[in-house]
Amino acid sequence: MTLAAPIEDFLEAITAQLDKTQDALRLKAVNRPLTFALKDFAIDLSVFVEMDQDGVVRLRPSAPNEEGASQIHLGFATITRAMIEENTISMELTQAPTLEEAGLAPEETVRLQRLGVRNTAQLNRLNQRSGQDGISRFSGVDPNRLQEALKLSRPRINYVNIGPGAPVPVDPDATENMVPIRQKQRQMRLRGAGLVDPQRPVQARLNNRMVPIRAASASHIDLELPEDENTGALELSLPDGSLQRIDLVPEEAEGWDAPAPDEPEGSDP
Repeated sequence: MTLAAPIEDFLEAITAQLDKTQDALRLKAVNRPLTFALKDFAIDLSVFVEMDQDGVVRLRPSAPNEEGASQIHLGFATITRAMIEENTISMELTQAPTLEEAGLAPEETVRLQRLGVRNTAQLNRLNQRSGQDGISRFSGVDPNRLQEALKLSRPRINYVNIGPGAPVPVDPDATENMVPIRQKQRQMRLRGAGLVDPQRPVQARLNNRMVPIRAASASHIDLELPEDENTGALELSLPDGSLQRIDLVPEEAEGWDAPAPDEPEGSDP
């Protein structure tokens, strides 16, 4: 019996082979300025359309003389890089934790995926527009479960790395976090989760002065502190609009008692 395959696997396999043909044309053009290429590409399929309990649509090719198959007509059109970037999510958003990592059950994940939500960054963005009640109403996911997932997926800073020393843990929910720093240290890495959103990038201020961000990803942010001042109140405006404060204090400050790092295994270096 012919096995059924998810429709996305079928389409991705065909487009991958078309991409290979296009790459071959690029090599061919080195010696042949004028050649031939596909103008249109279409496929007519005789298949049985199935959907499993997880909501995945599968196509099973009909066997010889097998009746009752459906006819599907697929037409392929070209798409440019600009069109792809305009109509798909950014690479930064793909780095966000999945809905499962935020504690949602598989059936809850499927319901949210039908609303175009596939990771926590998209869930946070939709929450900013419609709120938990709106998401719950259209997805059927319990508001309390959404609240738990949003809390786990919210942007936050968990550790601070300055120089070669051990990372200093910080509490995202605390109003004050003290981190020791030497006089001439300027490079700082802040590590956490949900730290990238192209529409609302993280902003950093040290004593109300803007601090340049050298690099950023979903899991860390690299800062370059001013040459003339590297201590004081570091305020971070995170993608969800929240503000997290870290107090940079001189390493030799009286009464400073550095907390023991409790960084989990497998974290970024």
